[in-house]
Amino acid sequence: MAVKRIKLANLVFDPAGFLSHAYGLSFRPVGKSWGKYDAVHDCLVVSGTVDFSTYFNALPVAKWRQYCQVRSARLHLNLKGAPCKIRVMAYGEKGGRVSSTLVGTKKVDASDEFRDVEIDLSFGDSVMIGFRLVCEGVCQVSHSYYYALVDENRLRSVRLGLCMTTHDKDVAAIPNLHVMAEGIFKAYENAADHLKILLVDQRPSVPMPETAHRKSLEEMVGELSLPEGAVEILPTPVVGSTGFVARSMMQALSPSENFTHLVIVGRNYKIHPETISRLYTMLVLLAPEHALSVVCGGTFTTKKPSVQVGDVFCVSPQTGAQKAVKQPLNLSRLADTVINETIDVKEKGAYAPWRLACLPVPLIRDQGYPLPFFLHCDDVEYGMRSNPECLVMSGIGCWDADRASRLGESVNCYQYVRNILVANAVNNSFREDLFMLGYWRQFRSFLRRFDYTSAELWLDGLEDYLKGPRFLATANGREILHQKSDRDARLLPLSELPSGIADKVAGHEEWLQDRESPSVLSLLVEAIPHDPHYLPDFILRKKPGVVGLHGNGMPISKMIFCSSLVALDESGTHGCLRSMDRDRYHEIWERAEELRYRFRNSSRYVAQLYQDQCRSLCFGDFWLDNLAK
Repeated sequence: MAVKRIKLANLVFDPAGFLSHAYGLSFRPVGKSWGKYDAVHDCLVVSGTVDFSTYFNALPVAKWRQYCQVRSARLHLNLKGAPCKIRVMAYGEKGGRVSSTLVGTKKVDASDEFRDVEIDLSFGDSVMIGFRLVCEGVCQVSHSYYYALVDENRLRSVRLGLCMTTHDKDVAAIPNLHVMAEGIFKAYENAADHLKILLVDQRPSVPMPETAHRKSLEEMVGELSLPEGAVEILPTPVVGSTGFVARSMMQALSPSENFTHLVIVGRNYKIHPETISRLYTMLVLLAPEHALSVVCGGTFTTKKPSVQVGDVFCVSPQTGAQKAVKQPLNLSRLADTVINETIDVKEKGAYAPWRLACLPVPLIRDQGYPLPFFLHCDDVEYGMRSNPECLVMSGIGCWDADRASRLGESVNCYQYVRNILVANAVNNSFREDLFMLGYWRQFRSFLRRFDYTSAELWLDGLEDYLKGPRFLATANGREILHQKSDRDARLLPLSELPSGIADKVAGHEEWLQDRESPSVLSLLVEAIPHDPHYLPDFILRKKPGVVGLHGNGMPISKMIFCSSLVALDESGTHGCLRSMDRDRYHEIWERAEELRYRFRNSSRYVAQLYQDQCRSLCFGDFWLDNLAK
């Protein structure tokens, strides 16, 4: 039996630029101890006691055992400097409480040169194994990793297609190409044999001033010194995030590529090179029963880079609401890091968001392409349709700038309503009647907050859904998005709002950030119909009330009995003024009643049309025709 040495995970000492303030994901100094990365010598310099039981540097043994049937490994450290002790810790969890057990100690003598130290690790029933370095002086740690000895016959052949996209005039994928060039292709001599980057270029041809030099995408990629053939640029019409994924899937299915998996990296999401390395190793060792599973990356933001806002998401079979399976976790903390590895993500209606998702090519071949939504909810619908098993593991994640600030009413209202109703019509994944109860409740909430534009876009989404699959197949997604986006709220600094407004709303930022879940009492008060449109003018206050931009984070007492409201963004520094308009209110209600009647009488017929034509939109020539325009 041939045994092969397989590196499970590299220890991460350089947190990369976008994680430079999140060293807690790599190491945690204890007490007055310290650690810092030495870029010149590519090593971590530490003093005192430093804990490496972290998101990147602990070994999530429960996942390696469950997904890959690996039950033992070795820790390989490359050390230099003062005498030290390596204390290996095993972590478990029971009833929400994290336990730790010292499972091994090794003394290392002082050395003026780097030397290798190895420690055997038996997984047992632990959730996670990590270690602490206890130094008597200053030590240096370099090029360290965990590895396992595996029967060569168990190894699977894996070739990844890593798809990214450009958009409009930006080239957001270039930073990730830098990461791949430095972290993967240079570090692993044969990486190009197992990985190819598919760069879907959706930038329209925009005339530039004669004085401006706009580098071509080919020029920018050429400057990265990537191996020949490592990147393929796929010029594509502007077909949104849905079309970007469809074009990547089309390439992944090409027999000449020989891909086994397609890794989708969402636009503006940044990845660490260790993510791709760890993902590849996981797929190589994956047990046969997980061969068709989807690997889902943890999602973070660059604003709070240690807080995982979710990984696997799910759709409620009752209301259709989408939420993360896990609550937000601060993975710079030991307890949250352990708990993150214990939460079962096998939920009904689970799906992998297309921020960082790895899809096996046989799944794509079976399910076809996404429905032509242009953007938003395409990953939800694909998850409903394919119903995949989702796998997650520490160290496999992506980081985004504040996503919420980029999504206006055109997406949160119009795109959401239209697309989620289409998704459910095709897959029948949740109760439409309960969803529509929530739909009309939210509609009334928009009007109570004088958010007439959101209410209109909310109705637009329902109206276009009722037009059926023919409309979806022929609509110009880019043109629709531009039309709807023109109606998004235009936020201004508070100082630029009408005179005196800034002073009247000062001090409300605290309500908009990091608030706990609303109490039962506040939810009951919110449910009471308190529409100010039906109140006489003499009851209404002249001082403007305050509301969160999307209606969240602010108690009802801040907005009741007001004839105008200031809608604040999450930072509380920008906002817009909304004033009551009774005429517009009644026009919107008349339209709503008409749409309610149409939906009640035609919803079954329309849903059947979507079901009948779904396959023609997900297979065949539809995407070939649209991507060739």
